[in-house]
Amino acid sequence: MRIRPLLAFAALMTTLVALASEAQAQTTPVTFSLDFRALGRHAAWYVALEKGYYKQAGLDVTIIPSQGTAQAIQSVEAKAAQFAFSDVAGLVAARANSQATAKMVAVIYQKSPYAIFSLRSGANVTKPEQLENLEIASGVGSFTQKVIEAFMKSKGLKATR
Repeated sequence: MRIRPLLAFAALMTTLVALASEAQAQTTPVTFSLDFRALGRHAAWYVALEKGYYKQAGLDVTIIPSQGTAQAIQSVEAKAAQFAFSDVAGLVAARANSQATAKMVAVIYQKSPYAIFSLRSGANVTKPEQLENLEIASGVGSFTQKVIEAFMKSKGLKATR
């Protein structure tokens, strides 16, 4: 008499395993926009893609490059990507200057890796005050210019365009 419940349990488990396998076979397409072209800092996502970690989680991930954080956020806003690699400053600037609705869901950097480079033979910038009246260049799709301007303003300096 105990065989019937065992058979029923076995049948139920077989059905659940079959359903789970079928559900795992179906993957959800996801596009992830980088903040720039592929660089070393993006290695973790490419390793996960190569090792099949996304597939194991039921995701069919496509990684696309951008030309800066602004373009990465625009990819999400235009629904060309579901996720983007950006920084807090870029997201704040996007939301302040447009109707952007993107939200941050995780933090990768403790501090954003913004840097200012100058030639010793040219401007030889070593202090924030030396940034005044200099031309500052950054990528077309980047918020770097706005971040540097905000930095200068916080130091009481005038940023020129």
